[in-house]
Amino acid sequence: MNSNRTWLAAAMVAAIGLHFVPFTMYLSPDLHQAYRPWYYHLLEKGFSEPISNYSPPYLYLLWGLTRFDGIFWPNVMIKLLSLSGAFWVAYSASRVLGALGRPRELGLLCFILPSIILNTSVLSQVDTFWVAPCLLATAAAIEGKHARVSAWAGLAFAIKAQAAFFAPFVILLFVRRRVPPAIWLIAPIVFVAAMVPAWLGGWKASYIASIYLGQVNYMEHVGKYFIGSSASLWTPLGFLAPKLVFDLRWLGLPFILAGLAFYWRYAPTPNARNIVRLAAISAAGMPFLLPHMLDRFFILADVLAFLYAVAYPSRRTLISAAAMQFASAWPMAVWAFFYHPWTFVAAPFAVIMLVLLWRDPEDQPQRRSSSREGAVTAPALG
Repeated sequence: MNSNRTWLAAAMVAAIGLHFVPFTMYLSPDLHQAYRPWYYHLLEKGFSEPISNYSPPYLYLLWGLTRFDGIFWPNVMIKLLSLSGAFWVAYSASRVLGALGRPRELGLLCFILPSIILNTSVLSQVDTFWVAPCLLATAAAIEGKHARVSAWAGLAFAIKAQAAFFAPFVILLFVRRRVPPAIWLIAPIVFVAAMVPAWLGGWKASYIASIYLGQVNYMEHVGKYFIGSSASLWTPLGFLAPKLVFDLRWLGLPFILAGLAFYWRYAPTPNARNIVRLAAISAAGMPFLLPHMLDRFFILADVLAFLYAVAYPSRRTLISAAAMQFASAWPMAVWAFFYHPWTFVAAPFAVIMLVLLWRDPEDQPQRRSSSREGAVTAPALG
């Protein structure tokens, strides 16, 4: 135990250094082009009118920072807000590991994940704020607390539309465990509740309802023939034949429908061991099959793959976690440090992760028995 704590302490010291350098020396384009202008708009006008293509929950937090204007520099506050998301992810990861009966303190290792460092201290992004609720929903799923699964999933989607990548797992879980309809409804209720403060502040309900549709339109105007900048299947195809692949992007719909049908039909029983990997497959599989995916869209998948490797270490799980980490972090590094057009090399690593996690040999002896006993072994509804 002391040896484990020594290694963990060493990892935390390394994390401080790994975050400190980019936090103090790198200012992302989004910080200047988006977050600072939004900050000053909120400082002057509050929520009297809509701003940005982000949904309101992050803007509530950004608005809260304006209360400290003149005391701290806006750049520092915005980066600290982003970094606070890494703390929430680490806490949420500890909840997942605790639910699996593993040492909760190992969740702190999320601080040293390249994807977390790049997303927070480098790019000042806020994806950790939707990732953390998805992790808390995963922990609740392991514990059989389905109302919490629904609530956390609804909050995650309210923060960012990318939480939709987690939805196939939630649907699989709720269908397999026959969760009552009333619990399904908690997610949309939480989503609407998260938007109410913006509506009371002056935003039109029609605008709030169309924010995510506007984000879809924005994707198509990032650049001419833009098809993706992530570990998506579409990114390398778009690199090889930009116009042709752009014209064929409608194939993303049949791709994702086929992928969902396969996932829901053949996924193993969502018992405690399987839950984390099924959530990881959902979080990686959807953005892999869809066009117009940005560099940050695989971060939930890489954190879940990492936690699965921590909880059930083996050569297979460690390779899958490393592959998914590269698939997620590399595109962010390309964006941050202008390594274009090398994003396309990430896609094969996402494939490695999906293949390795889909069939876990360690779990094979349990598959048939768990499918017969699923109704008995599933935790109580609620």
